[in-house]
Amino acid sequence: MLHTAGIAGAIPKPPQMGLAAMFAYIIKQMKHILQVIITVIFLGIFGIVDVSAQSTFNVVIKDTIYDHQVYDALELSSGNFIILDVTGLSPTTSCSRVSKLNSTGEVILQKNFSYEGFSSTLNSVSRIGDNEIVFCGTVYTPGLDQLWFCITDTSLNIIKETVFSLSGNNLFIAKVKTGSNNDLICFGTVEDTTLYRSNHFFMYKLSTNLDSLQFKIFMNQWGYGLDLIERNDHMGYYAVVLGVNPVGGAGNLLSIDNFLNIRKMVNISHDVSNLGSVAYTDPTHILVTGEYIQPPDWHERDIGTARYDTALNFINFAALGKTDTVDCPGLLKNIVLSTVNSIGIVGTTNFDFSSMLAMQDSWYSLYNVDTTLGLNWQKFYGGDGYYTLYGVIATKDQGYLMYGTFWDYHHTQNYIRYLSLIKVNKDGMILSINNDQNSLPHDVVVYPNPGSDLIYVETQLRNSIFILYDLTGTEVLNKELFPGRNHFTVQNVKPGLYLYKVVLNMDVREYGKWIKK
Repeated sequence: MLHTAGIAGAIPKPPQMGLAAMFAYIIKQMKHILQVIITVIFLGIFGIVDVSAQSTFNVVIKDTIYDHQVYDALELSSGNFIILDVTGLSPTTSCSRVSKLNSTGEVILQKNFSYEGFSSTLNSVSRIGDNEIVFCGTVYTPGLDQLWFCITDTSLNIIKETVFSLSGNNLFIAKVKTGSNNDLICFGTVEDTTLYRSNHFFMYKLSTNLDSLQFKIFMNQWGYGLDLIERNDHMGYYAVVLGVNPVGGAGNLLSIDNFLNIRKMVNISHDVSNLGSVAYTDPTHILVTGEYIQPPDWHERDIGTARYDTALNFINFAALGKTDTVDCPGLLKNIVLSTVNSIGIVGTTNFDFSSMLAMQDSWYSLYNVDTTLGLNWQKFYGGDGYYTLYGVIATKDQGYLMYGTFWDYHHTQNYIRYLSLIKVNKDGMILSINNDQNSLPHDVVVYPNPGSDLIYVETQLRNSIFILYDLTGTEVLNKELFPGRNHFTVQNVKPGLYLYKVVLNMDVREYGKWIKK
């Protein structure tokens, strides 16, 4: 951003002089100001200086009474954000909380939503034009969970809401998106009421007045509907579904026409499974993300990415992280296209698949890849508690908003998750630094901390060095780092407090404290 006060402050105070000399001095300084302004505009035009501001923030929304689980996020045309989470009010009841934030992360409005006193949750949000918002979720009515739609204005005043029964099936989860012709596309999973309770992918098209247009349950295919996008030729949809038969496999990619018929179905390559998302990378290619599990170790996972052309022909595959990492994709949405050749893929580093109550430090991880799946850069955020990343959206200023939860187990034993919202610019940076140092972007993460006989160091830096010192300044460990997850044995190191730094080409890129128990 161009601050004129900074320019004016650079002009020296005029000396004592006569009227003619003063006039000449002012003319000279005006030329100087004009040259500075022209230079800044020139640099901005050619991309050397970004004269358009990018707002960034790191916000934790706390509730010390109720646990929260975040589901979705949305940027409004005004630049404000809508955050959708679910509050557990008791073991048997829940409702949704909608928060409205301004572009700097300040909460300006909050409202709880439930349907006619029933336990109910909203799970997805989308825009209808500039002035309306549509939510969808579940109403837990006796004997059957039903589909709930709620339309509000941007001040969260309800305009219309209704509940649909899904042909006698139990709703498992639903998401909503706005189509190119402004209709609503709802999709997800229903559970039949037979003895075996099979799950089926479904799609539901509605008008913005919530009038039913098309509805289909894909009863011949068992599976969970994870994500869906509209084809850019407006001739149908691509969907990621987990466990579809008869193709089999962990994850499948479907091409569906406008009449909701499956035209093609392929098994997603390299077992990109579970927690899947789909997005266009360019007009002729799509990218599918999810968990990548390489046997025989089923407990440690990476983020898998598979690229296809629009005819669903496989192009190439990449795993983000080494095969022994503990990276989990964003639980609900883990891929967005920020700009051409700039794709954001998110997850949680040091995630514990065995328990949501893990007392260990974790990080949001943001990978930026190009359209061929080449890694441009990677950043980590957090490390001061247990973070779980649920999703990401691309913002109008070409940045990213990551949303998830944070358990501050270092300071409370009560299992209460706060909302953790981190908005970064197109380079993954937080520009406004007014939060804890641990939440700033990191090129390197070191864990567990405290630890014992092993130190894990994860980074994408090449040719860097990890150095560990005791408090006297004596070097006790010096190891070369490779891109991915590195681990070092420190059995001979005595318990206590140590300092570490990561050096790249004589430049210290990361430093901190590490405690051996």
